[in-house]
Amino acid sequence: MPIKLDASGFESEDDAHGTPRPKPGQYHVKVLRADDTFVKIEKVIVEFKVLNGTVPGQQGTQFTEFFGVASKDEDICKRPEKTKKMLERLRVFAIACRLLKIGEKKDVDFADAEGAELIVVAEEQIDKGKKYTKIPWDSMWTLDHPDVANVPRGTGEVAGEEAVPFDGAEGAGDEGAGDGAAGDWDDV
Repeated sequence: MPIKLDASGFESEDDAHGTPRPKPGQYHVKVLRADDTFVKIEKVIVEFKVLNGTVPGQQGTQFTEFFGVASKDEDICKRPEKTKKMLERLRVFAIACRLLKIGEKKDVDFADAEGAELIVVAEEQIDKGKKYTKIPWDSMWTLDHPDVANVPRGTGEVAGEEAVPFDGAEGAGDEGAGDGAAGDWDDV
């Protein structure tokens, strides 16, 4: 029996390998979902949707970003430099989503990021011969940050607003996917 497949939204064979991600550029995005339960993997999993940006035609593109975090005390003791960098990245994300204010110290529930809008940079990276687009570790800002004033804004409404359910496995095993630049964690 024939199976309907759709490759109409792709521009290259590389694009067809997995979920389409935005092309490199700066984007106004909305957080559709954030999972910090660590049930599937020990990472905060965030589903974004592009509302607008510096690259035309990317509106509505959804992508998943993985924010690594050491959740056990023994992990913190074994690799304090890695844990510090991961927590710095989560802090930048929390500030960009307005979950944490400058000068504030508190426990952050990342599930509260749902619906937040922020500006991100998407960069193309290659790891082990595979191309992917990801948010560099600190490239997230509030909408009113002066460094991203030139990024086109969209409305919170884009066709297909509902998030496609994700199981947290997409890219979870990819080296560098969401934890920093490729090669940063070679010793992990």
